[in-house]
Amino acid sequence: MSDEKPDAREMIGLDGQPVVPFGRGRRRVLKELPGLFRFCSEKVTHPVDGRASEVLVFELPDWVTVLAVTPQQEIVLVEQERHGTRSLSLELPGGVVDPGEAALAAGERELLEETGYRGRARMIGRSRVNAALQDNYCHAVLVEDAELVSEPRLDAGEHLRHHLVGQDELRRLVREGRLEHSLGLVALAWWDWGRE
Repeated sequence: MSDEKPDAREMIGLDGQPVVPFGRGRRRVLKELPGLFRFCSEKVTHPVDGRASEVLVFELPDWVTVLAVTPQQEIVLVEQERHGTRSLSLELPGGVVDPGEAALAAGERELLEETGYRGRARMIGRSRVNAALQDNYCHAVLVEDAELVSEPRLDAGEHLRHHLVGQDELRRLVREGRLEHSLGLVALAWWDWGRE
């Protein structure tokens, strides 16, 4: 549940021209699961014709995705059953940024908890997860020289295992649709663009 409010920069279009924002009423919480999400409705007014409508928004905590690379240039992946898709998912480690926690620290914590790996961590990007419905960011953390330093410490609801794959194998997994978790794919793009 990002507390960040849009800044003036976000209401300037790509062409440099100001964009008139929708008029906004108070958000009303329809459903809440503390620490996980709030499902809200909000009355808005169209900036051009004044028509009123209701929009639905999920207020969510920020998330983090971790791209961990070993000294041998292998990528650390996790494999787990995902309840939303009722399928096995191959993805980068990651999770929720806890209240008051920095995204970088959350990435280091999630990597250690899920895989037992640790290394030199730095932020490589952030993106809006789904700006049409959600208010949160997903932060991408790169961990270089990642080494196994402990056993994973999984949360009660987690059941996963980790794998090491080379970069050619990683590309194959993406091409074949085996690694299809969008947040991980965005982190891989941040990493790839940063290496140019």
